[in-house]
Amino acid sequence: MPEYHIHFNTACFGWQELACIADAIGNRHISGDGAFTEKCQELLKKELGISRALLTTACSHALKLATLVSGLQAGGKAIVPCLLQ
Repeated sequence: MPEYHIHFNTACFGWQELACIADAIGNRHISGDGAFTEKCQELLKKELGISRALLTTACSHALKLATLVSGLQAGGKAIVPCLLQ
């Protein structure tokens, strides 16, 4: 069986991705809260069976939101894994 590697932080583009990128550029909306953000949030809600989904621009933003909604207070600790090897 061949060994597959998913490279960290390397984008893979096929014809579908390129078409979506061209569509976003053509609509002059290449950042959050556009049509593709809405489609992705709807897909997540459907697939996960949840009522709301929120996309963030980075993991650090998602972690900050997680601490806010969890009620973590100043001086509290959140433990997260490290990706460094």
